[in-house]
Amino acid sequence: MFEGLRDYAYEFEKLNLTYNSHSFAISPNTFEKDEDMNNFWDVTSHSFMPNGTAFVSSIEAKDYPIFAT
Repeated sequence: MFEGLRDYAYEFEKLNLTYNSHSFAISPNTFEKDEDMNNFWDVTSHSFMPNGTAFVSSIEAKDYPIFAT
């Protein structure tokens, strides 16, 4: 999903470049514990809420050309 960004993708690690307005979010830990989601999706990134809580922010299907943010 981020392949086209080349080295620019690393800027996401250093800077606050995304806007998140999610009412519902899933934690990386909850994602990993859900066997169905974990078997279908790969987590490609996570972000943090203002209180520091991590959430899954992008996923990519393991066997299909599907991605989600």
